[in-house]
Amino acid sequence: MAAIDARGFADVDEHWDVVVVGSGPGGLTAGACLAAAGRRVLVLERHDLAGGNAQVFRRHHEGQEFEFDVGVHYLGDCGPGGLFPAIFGGLGVGDRIAFRPLDPDGFDTLHFPDLTFRVPAGWDAYRDRLVEAFPDERAGLERAVEVLQTVASQSRDRMIPGAETPVFDEWAFRPLSDLFDQAELSPRAAAVLDHWSGLYAGGPAQTAIAMHAGIIDHYMRGAYYPEGGGQVIPARLVQVIEAFGGEVRTLATVEEIVVTDRVARGVRLADGTMLPAPLVISDADHARTVLEPT
Repeated sequence: MAAIDARGFADVDEHWDVVVVGSGPGGLTAGACLAAAGRRVLVLERHDLAGGNAQVFRRHHEGQEFEFDVGVHYLGDCGPGGLFPAIFGGLGVGDRIAFRPLDPDGFDTLHFPDLTFRVPAGWDAYRDRLVEAFPDERAGLERAVEVLQTVASQSRDRMIPGAETPVFDEWAFRPLSDLFDQAELSPRAAAVLDHWSGLYAGGPAQTAIAMHAGIIDHYMRGAYYPEGGGQVIPARLVQVIEAFGGEVRTLATVEEIVVTDRVARGVRLADGTMLPAPLVISDADHARTVLEPT
């Protein structure tokens, strides 16, 4: 096994219950929840800062400092009883993250040569705004929105054993373009309904309806921005991990998740250090996680 190097890697004899590869919001959330549940958690990040796309960067111009978010421009479902407050509240840091609501009557504005469309919060308001913009396509738009809303709702129902989810079963894994075609939407109406694709970078023919419906549903619960920028989210999650005895280690590049007999046994770092753990969570790119390097 490799010796400790100048970057301060811990002794190779250390043992962790969980090793998380990557310190993006997903990895940090998983690590924080497991740490709060009593697991000894180590998060490894190859960058010099934790946070993934929730980091910020700064630039100076004419004596002023400007801060830019890398990836966070708004979050959904951050109101009272929402997903994010529930997670952070359960981890004990709910009072350390504040979310400011964006305009519920139009948190996104779409500009076309002959149309400006403001995206409101709330499924009913969204449907009505679409019909107002395209009155000749009322039936198709109402049908498309109904399917999307029901797929989103029934995706949550599927967590309950035995739940019946007929609309989800019929539509969830079909391409979004199928729904647009069945609803006979004009290209312009489809473009408005598809504007969410900018959040996941996929076209209607390549996107499962469940993906699109889930994204819309998330923001139909309101759009918000975290006070202090996206960086406050990883900062609070790191605090949780450390408070429960875990560690977030930067400048630690994971070269390989060590697998024997189809079971993850730990990770190997770029410097050769082996870190054993009975549970490994990858918050890295899917392809890089599961495919052999070429």
